[in-house]
Amino acid sequence: FTKNNSENYAEQRLKLKMASWNAFRLLAIRVFGWSEMNNMVDIGTVNDLQEEIFDIMCLELFRLTESIKAFPNDQRLDQKYIRIEKQFYKLLHLLYTLNGERAIHKSEHNILNNIISLLGTRTPPCTKILILKFMRRLL
Repeated sequence: FTKNNSENYAEQRLKLKMASWNAFRLLAIRVFGWSEMNNMVDIGTVNDLQEEIFDIMCLELFRLTESIKAFPNDQRLDQKYIRIEKQFYKLLHLLYTLNGERAIHKSEHNILNNIISLLGTRTPPCTKILILKFMRRLL
């Protein structure tokens, strides 16, 4: 790879990640909206799909939490760390938004145990506030 090709590859990869995230977010919002359509969809199938989406989000949230905790304090201004923190916030916000008034999902207790450890770190205040809001909703 030349420097020019390498930069182009990184840019294309970033665009693909952003498009994938947007597609997943839209799919999740759509699937959680189906439960409000009552008789137009099979509720059992929708619930199964919602659980699958929650499980995917929980696994990714766990992965991101572990990545955040693994960064040494002296590298917290690194671009990779900042990108991981932004991904974490976006995913937690989506999870918080989709949960709505829904009953507590079995995976949320695992999420709570995992993300609560981030409150004592140098995560941004907006992330800490969202974690606390999420915890309040679960309690």
